[in-house]
Amino acid sequence: MRKSALLLLAVSPAVCWAETISVGSVELEIPAPTGFTAVTNEMTSVVELQQKFVSPNNELFLSFIPQAGKETALAGDLPDLSRGFSVQSSKKAIDADISKANFSALKDTIRAQNESLLEKINASVAKMMEKANKDVAEEYDVDLALSIAQMVPMPPHQETERLLAFSMHVNMTANDAQGQPKQSVAVVTATLAHVKGKVLFLYANGKEADLDWTREAGAEWANAVLMANPPDLLSEARESRGSAFNLIDMGGDAITGAAIGLSIGVFAWVRKRLAAKRESS
Repeated sequence: MRKSALLLLAVSPAVCWAETISVGSVELEIPAPTGFTAVTNEMTSVVELQQKFVSPNNELFLSFIPQAGKETALAGDLPDLSRGFSVQSSKKAIDADISKANFSALKDTIRAQNESLLEKINASVAKMMEKANKDVAEEYDVDLALSIAQMVPMPPHQETERLLAFSMHVNMTANDAQGQPKQSVAVVTATLAHVKGKVLFLYANGKEADLDWTREAGAEWANAVLMANPPDLLSEARESRGSAFNLIDMGGDAITGAAIGLSIGVFAWVRKRLAAKRESS
């Protein structure tokens, strides 16, 4: 699904390397956000955990963790995952050609229907969290009891011809190391990027105080992705004809992926505290 490109990007001094992903038949270069490194198959604990917190409607192509946590991840343990990035897309649209008109209509849909989209996906999010809790309990012997109590979307704060970015506060509850419910708030900035006839969901995740950081880092990264993938004759042809797809479904998939992905930071926090508790007992 992914191969290393190790591409030196002269277009952005803050970005040194990129990874190649295949979205349908289109190959795209994804530069690493500043200070972060791509998750590789050798980071077994991170890979296994991330797969539990991806919406079944989305495809996870690539994710990034802080550079400071690379050695911990390669050793098979979980680093601090409260900040991170990921590249996803709606499975329904992977093989579709998204025209400029399609993307403009998608932006209109998200701007106008963010709240109604949330109502549409609430039940499916609850089911996803139920399955994630079950999988975590079976594999890690941790009663996480993670639930998403509330998703609070904000109006889009960045819009260009090829980008639309909005942020969300997500209120969650999970059992701590003593098995007691603990509330937490995380934030995510989701950027929908129209790249060579495809729509990518670019997520920047952070803690409650990280709203400004997710927006600034997310914008820098999204712009680097566009610069690494300039339009060509083939993509211009795809973007002129487009394909039929459901705008409501794609908007819902973008929001669902944003909310579910935040859960990995909560689990990593609980697991570290459980390990510390066992060592001290």
